[in-house]
Amino acid sequence: MRDIFPAYYSPESATFKKLWSDATIVLDANVLLNLYRYPVQARDDLFSVLRKVSDRLFVPHQAALEFQRGRLKVIASQLKRFDEVHKALTETRSHLDGEFSRLQLKKRHASINPDKLLGKLHDLFEAFNKDLQQLEKKHPAVTGKDEIRTELDEILKGKVGESLTQDELDALYKDGKIRYEQSRPPGYLDAGKSKDDTPIYTSSGLRIERQYGDLILWRQTIKEAKNKELKQVILVTDEEKPDWWLALDSKGKKTIGPRPELIEELRSEADVDAFYMYSSERFLSYAREYLGVHVKEESITQVRESKPIRRSIPNKQNSTAEIAVRAWLEGIHPASHFTRLRISGRGFDLGVQFENRLIYGYDIRATRTAPPERLRRVTEQLMSKSLLVDRHYIIWVYLQDGVFEESGRRALESLHLPENVVIVFGHIDFISDGIIFEPDGQFP
Repeated sequence: MRDIFPAYYSPESATFKKLWSDATIVLDANVLLNLYRYPVQARDDLFSVLRKVSDRLFVPHQAALEFQRGRLKVIASQLKRFDEVHKALTETRSHLDGEFSRLQLKKRHASINPDKLLGKLHDLFEAFNKDLQQLEKKHPAVTGKDEIRTELDEILKGKVGESLTQDELDALYKDGKIRYEQSRPPGYLDAGKSKDDTPIYTSSGLRIERQYGDLILWRQTIKEAKNKELKQVILVTDEEKPDWWLALDSKGKKTIGPRPELIEELRSEADVDAFYMYSSERFLSYAREYLGVHVKEESITQVRESKPIRRSIPNKQNSTAEIAVRAWLEGIHPASHFTRLRISGRGFDLGVQFENRLIYGYDIRATRTAPPERLRRVTEQLMSKSLLVDRHYIIWVYLQDGVFEESGRRALESLHLPENVVIVFGHIDFISDGIIFEPDGQFP
């Protein structure tokens, strides 16, 4: 059967060796943008690998465009982290001073003198703040010289593909609408981007619809493979959604490889013999084995841990989480009609009025690795609407390996909840025909 259904079989060892020795390596925009998020060591190691295979690199025009459009935003978000750390240090120091002052240990305790401890802590805070200031000076700024982009400009010189014409884009949008309705990869999980504040933008006079960004990149990759008669192709992407990857829930989420539909399409349209995909983390790891490039284990760990926090999937209204939770609620209350709810100018993501006239409001928030203090703060803000409904459900959908972190759970359990508030926490599972919400618990 392997000859009939090759897309459903993992490449053999010899195929992997040929891929790494001969394949054209396609880079996604997120791989380039994540360079701004990595510590220096990890960034330098990835640059070393890219230089090693520079003669085989290809960046689809759409990926390069998204890099240029997103670069300043990523830089700004990284610089904002410095401000947040400075603020956290200041608040922590102030809190400690206040707590020790409140205890009045000098007056009320015979042997505890906090001055020595506070003095040492203040010295540590000052030293750390100075280190932060030096690191901030070295970090790329939204204006001025950008050494990361300069390095990329050199490595990728002559490696960026051509854009599609407007006629080709218009045909792609028409085809993409049908593909998305059929959940045909890639990109169909980006359909919500059509509702974003900027669903359409222009570049070089071309009209780009954001929801089709992944599909544009994919069609440009196929076009390059066909025109250059490529036989081996590797795509490096930090995209994690199942409209790119085949993933199953087997004692935890297991990523198998590229979606078979992608392999089949590249084979049928461009006659490509072998296609595989890697995240930046795995690309670095296998580069050590197949390319002989020196990559520190620390760099691989840093790349894995530097993935950006996705606070909603997709961004607008936590729409993927909302779709999954709504389906779950409709299974619990099959005869009820859930819709947007607005009372006295305050909105709920979902609401329902039952036959007994009771009104339930639901707020849905998705998070990946949000700090416990953020979970607590956002929940407290949402609880301010509780008096507007008979029962208020606040549903946290966790997206990190399907497990709600214990620290986050403790932060929510410690809240003083009004009698009509229920907090539900759970995760999303991606299945072959869609997504489902799996509750892990609730309180009270």
